[in-house]
Amino acid sequence: MKKYRLLFLLLCLMLLAACAKETPAPTAPPVTTTAPPVSTTATPTTVPPATTEAETTVPVPQIEVNEVHKSYIQQGTGTVLANISLSVPRETGLQNADAYYEQWLDDMTFYIEQDLVDLEAFLADEDSGPFYGPYEYDASFQVGRNDGVLLSFVRDFYTFTGGAHGGTGYWSETYIVESGVLLSASDLFAMPFDEAMDQVCLRVVGIMSDEALGDLYDAENPEASLKEGWDSRDFYFTETGIVFLWQEYAIAPYAAGPQIFELPYADVADILNPRWLP
Repeated sequence: MKKYRLLFLLLCLMLLAACAKETPAPTAPPVTTTAPPVSTTATPTTVPPATTEAETTVPVPQIEVNEVHKSYIQQGTGTVLANISLSVPRETGLQNADAYYEQWLDDMTFYIEQDLVDLEAFLADEDSGPFYGPYEYDASFQVGRNDGVLLSFVRDFYTFTGGAHGGTGYWSETYIVESGVLLSASDLFAMPFDEAMDQVCLRVVGIMSDEALGDLYDAENPEASLKEGWDSRDFYFTETGIVFLWQEYAIAPYAAGPQIFELPYADVADILNPRWLP
């Protein structure tokens, strides 16, 4: 039962991320929790034409943090049922981003509280068995790149709701600062998307350790394994390169963890859209 609750929470979370990325809007998308569906086909977004420095100077967004920290205690017993610590960006200066993260925080808090209502009902049953808690819900974020051209976030969400171990999912969003548009994977490259991903996977395999290669479900065909297992939402930028990530279970067992690889800008300058080079 606990595993099904975790899977339901994970599925809700990723539906939120998927809806928000495909159509950025000031209203909230649905919520998700399992690892996102596998896809290598990206939905194009309309990227406005580049302007020169002489035409405009785009201010660099100043990022603040919106946080919720709570502990939930069972009445009568004093048992700590859950701890939540959720942090998201705020005051980015980009309307779509601010609306999305604010709604995500509200929705996630609501869904966690509903989950705990079910937990209390479960514990009220004398035959429910022991409680392996407290439950943990921990979301945080990092700013990968923020230079007036791109504002790129990577976010992680850890949940433990009993069982052998918890689980961590990653979400990433990259906004074009000038327009506030969410950058799609289809607009990353200066060449056809499918060909570019072939090159990305080839270059990622070139920097993977022997241990990481051995962990792959299909270690005999690592490039194909990477391409098939990658979700087109799973990228973000840093000051030094572009990061491609694969969720837990996407290409390797849980024990191997998520697979995260950064390709320096110099190594992808021939395939990356020059607009996104620093």
